[in-house]
Amino acid sequence: MTLIKKIIKRLKNTSWFPFYNTFYEKVKLDGKMILLESRSGLALEGNILCIIKELDKPLYEKFHKVLVVHKGKKNEIMRCVKNSGIGRITYVKKGTIKYYYLLSKAKYLVNDTSFPGRFLKKEGQVYLNTWHGTPLKKMGRDNRAERYSMGNVMRNLLMSDYIVFPNIYIEEKMKKAYMLDNLYQGTVLREGYPRNSIFFDKEAGGKVKEALGYREKKLVFYMPTFRGNVDAVCQKEQNKTIQKHLEYFDKNLTNNCFMLVKLHPFMQKEMDFSGFQSIKPFPENYATYEVLNAGDILITDYSSVFYDFAITGKKIILFPYDEEAYEKERGIYERPEKYPFEIAKSCEEVIECIDRKEICSYDEFRKTYCTYENKNAAAHICEHVFLGKNRCNSLHR
Repeated sequence: MTLIKKIIKRLKNTSWFPFYNTFYEKVKLDGKMILLESRSGLALEGNILCIIKELDKPLYEKFHKVLVVHKGKKNEIMRCVKNSGIGRITYVKKGTIKYYYLLSKAKYLVNDTSFPGRFLKKEGQVYLNTWHGTPLKKMGRDNRAERYSMGNVMRNLLMSDYIVFPNIYIEEKMKKAYMLDNLYQGTVLREGYPRNSIFFDKEAGGKVKEALGYREKKLVFYMPTFRGNVDAVCQKEQNKTIQKHLEYFDKNLTNNCFMLVKLHPFMQKEMDFSGFQSIKPFPENYATYEVLNAGDILITDYSSVFYDFAITGKKIILFPYDEEAYEKERGIYERPEKYPFEIAKSCEEVIECIDRKEICSYDEFRKTYCTYENKNAAAHICEHVFLGKNRCNSLHR
């Protein structure tokens, strides 16, 4: 190994602090550059994907989009970009020298979680934080296990010039969990999540359902939450439980039903779907919410997805089979029984709920948990932040 390679390896194994400090002080801002990061570069989905699609319109042709990608996920993200018809985009690998260089150069920064701990927003930079879901699970200082590690998330939120809150409930929970009250000096955008705008387009859902070959089927989604720590033992136990659930569902779904399953990435890659007749994983060539918009029933437990899916008015089944243990370990803000959804505590009850035709009204639920959702959320946010137009219902601090 040459001396140069040894130095580079040493630097990669330690820190880019000296480089970032220099970039922070010396690099001038590019007023037309927008750097976007979704799930720390591990995927391109949700709000960030929808914002990038919006930025691909002629209205924003003067801007230069830079997308952060994890080194092991670049090909997957590039396929997503291609499938979405997005053009005019530059990729940068997370954690590299170039990443920190562009992080100090881009005037506009967009994230759905947080930038690294060494990041510091420069004067003149504009930071939009869209966050990534309405929480049932406790977070920040409300979650004991997270208190020691919440500092960087809180710091990012406080540095943000704009934070998107799609409903009254999440605004209250985020402010408390990350101590934003009396500290946050930016602007709250009371605006829908861009990813949820798809639920206002029923025609698009019908087209996807037909394209997937399920036009004559009752399309059911199963999206359970990841539990515990990301370790081999925990994953093995969860996979075993989910496998049992799927085996039961596959044997008992009626002929007119088909189930699509989306698990945590650590679990999805280990799950074997080959033996099922009526169950498949989510298709990879569509964005998750495009597929969700094509469905008839959602089954989940503690995931934020049910708050979003409620926009459709379609059946939601909550399956918190381990509610007592989960609440003790992680904690939840509200009891699932409070919501106007069907509750199942066993696989047998899940099948009964699927077969039942009745659906409760979600009108009152949506007033609190889908307060600002609308079909033009991405357009409103992009025009407000990047074009300086007052398009969102905003609260200045």
